[in-house]
Order: sequence, then structure tokens, then C-alpha cells
Amino acid sequence: MAAETMTAAEARRARAREEMREQILATARAAVAQVGVAGLSMRAIARSIGYSPAAIYEYFPSKEDVLQALYFEGAGGLAGRMQAALDALPATASASERLQALGHAYREAALGQPETYRFVFGDAEAGFIPNEINQQCGLEAFELLVATVAAGIETGEFAPADPLAAAVSAWALVHGFVMLEIGGKLNTPHNTAPLSRADYDALFAAALANLSFGIVRRT
Repeated sequence: MAAETMTAAEARRARAREEMREQILATARAAVAQVGVAGLSMRAIARSIGYSPAAIYEYFPSKEDVLQALYFEGAGGLAGRMQAALDALPATASASERLQALGHAYREAALGQPETYRFVFGDAEAGFIPNEINQQCGLEAFELLVATVAAGIETGEFAPADPLAAAVSAWALVHGFVMLEIGGKLNTPHNTAPLSRADYDALFAAALANLSFGIVRRT
């Protein structure tokens, strides 16, 4: 019984620690969105959540560690979401269907955490450099795209092309759309009213359809 009670107590402590860690990251994420990497400080994080700076350092030894955790959250989460999108497709899915699934997963990941997305894919700030693990996470997401394009070319569904160049073009289209969307920059002189989520969904679907049309092999 004593051992069981200790296990339950340890589980509660672990949950509390994880909740505290998430609170720190959520606060840091919001701060980076408002003041940038240069303006982020451990003291400001502590003040925002009502803890002492010393308490924050028990979870993250430095501001650099907080930033690396935020980056991992974004890059790692993106790769995981893209892989899950592929795994959800039937084995008979075409390369075009797989490519579109990756595009939708990429967009949903960005819309789910726009501040983190901007941090990962925005301009480098204050000399921050992702560590080796985080760089690998970013590569994993892109490698899924390259592999999907390469498979489509190999089977003849996509037109002959350099898989890497084609993947870069596909990523540029999706990334560009997402950056414009989260920045609210997709309105045109012909459409000044705010766009709804349904509007964005339709525009993105059209963009992906055009992407697929552009690389599908035509006889």
C-alpha cells in the first residue's frame, strides 16, 4: 500500500511539473510573439506566471533552453503532424493525395500555434541557432515532402523533375500561403472584407489543386 501511495504521489508531482513546464513555454511563446527573442527574459516569464526566477531555472537552466524547447515544439510537432497525415491515408492513395495531405497538415500545424510557427520559420532573431536535434526535426518534415514527390515521379504520376527542386517549389507555395494567412495579408484590392476561415480553406484547396496540376504528368 505504501508503495502504491508513493507511486500515486510521484505521478501527481510529475503531472504538476509537466503542467508548470507547459505554462512556462506558453508564456514564453506569447512573449516572443509580442517582443521577439531579444525581448524575452527569464525574469519576465517568472513575473508573468507569478513565480520567482529561481523557480523557472529549475525547469529551464537558461533562456536558450526555453527557446530550444519552443523550436522543438514547432519543428517536431510539424514533422509528427505531417507523418500522421500520411499514415491516415489508405495504402492505395495517389502521390497527389499524399502531397495534398502533407499540405493540409502543414497548414493546420501553423494555424494551431501561429506564434511558434513564426518563431521557427520567421527571420532569425538575436543570433538564435537551433541545436542539432531541432535542425534534424526540421529536416524530417522536409524529407517527408521530398520522399512523396520522388515517389510520384518514380511511378510516373508526376512529370520527370528533380525531386528536391520540385519539393522546394511545393514547400514555397504552401509556406507562402500560410505566412500570408496568419499575417492576414491575403486580402486583395478586389476583396477588402475580412476573409473567413471558409474563404481561406477554399483558397488553400485551390492552391493545392493548382500545385498538383502543375506537377502531374500529362500525356
